[in-house]
Amino acid sequence: MNLRRQVGQFLKRHGVKTIVDSHTHIYKNSQKRAKKRKTITMTYGRFPAERLLNIEKKLCAGFGVKTRRVSFGLPNYAIDHREHNRYVLAESKKNSTITPLALITLETSQNSIQRLVRLGFKGFKPYPEFSSKKVTSIFDYVSPNLIRIANKTSKPIILHISHDIPSSRIVQEINKLSSLMPNSRIVLAHMGETFLNRSIRHELYQGIKNLRNVFVSTSMCGEPALFELAVMTLGPSRIMYGSDAPFYLSHSTLIQYDKKEMHNTTQPHGRDFVEVTREKFSWTDQNIRNKILAEERAKIPRILDWQVQGLYDALKKLYMQKKINSKQIRQILGGNAMRVFR
Repeated sequence: MNLRRQVGQFLKRHGVKTIVDSHTHIYKNSQKRAKKRKTITMTYGRFPAERLLNIEKKLCAGFGVKTRRVSFGLPNYAIDHREHNRYVLAESKKNSTITPLALITLETSQNSIQRLVRLGFKGFKPYPEFSSKKVTSIFDYVSPNLIRIANKTSKPIILHISHDIPSSRIVQEINKLSSLMPNSRIVLAHMGETFLNRSIRHELYQGIKNLRNVFVSTSMCGEPALFELAVMTLGPSRIMYGSDAPFYLSHSTLIQYDKKEMHNTTQPHGRDFVEVTREKFSWTDQNIRNKILAEERAKIPRILDWQVQGLYDALKKLYMQKKINSKQIRQILGGNAMRVFR
């Protein structure tokens, strides 16, 4: 039986009526330059809302489920982030299944953030790439203004942990951020980050398990063991499905590397494997990429297939072991995101 049929039967068996993708990018065009910004390499020059909706429609055809998505723009210096915000908000007004999040920079004023809430944004997405300073801390791109308004309005943020933050400081900083915004919810993108090694990821989940306002999304991840670890440590009420569209259309894998051989790479201390993509993205080390592509190209899957297979395998295994039930499966695939991004 193929994966699509297996997933369809799984959704039906567990009564899944709505799937909510908590991490999607939509944008009209990323080619226009913003002042004093340098362009970063992006494979997808445009990814309008209608394309995302069409892809989801095809993926879920015949499953009998509805789809919703949380959407925001890109951390692309080639375009003003405010133009992305305007586009996402306009699309959400046309389609109620889109929940809009606003891109926020370190310089965004308190009044501007309050205005974004009044306009209808349901949360915020700060990015390390938007920081005007060298990033060595979460607080180099999550501003006091954002923390204050998100907490005051109980709006969530999706937090992308920068590759440049020392692994030893991540748990401490997330704890501090959680304490500063107890009325808000913090969603850690990419399961807390795909670049962390297994022991550090275990420490991360242990270190945040008592922070009831901190969640993780499955975006850009397809490792069954990692899903299982997160569910068993944090509980199913704090895990939510996310895809990272449109990047799930690219081909990627994680390759463990020899630290001695790769000592000149850009991988920070504490990470023992690297993301390798067929597509040339700005965040992937090109020396490693070129070396591994020559050996592994045919083995690198499409991220979407990897994600779906990994999540399906993990949820099925946890259910068979009676560690989660059908209601909790529905929470992971939609209910938790609907509760957080309300």
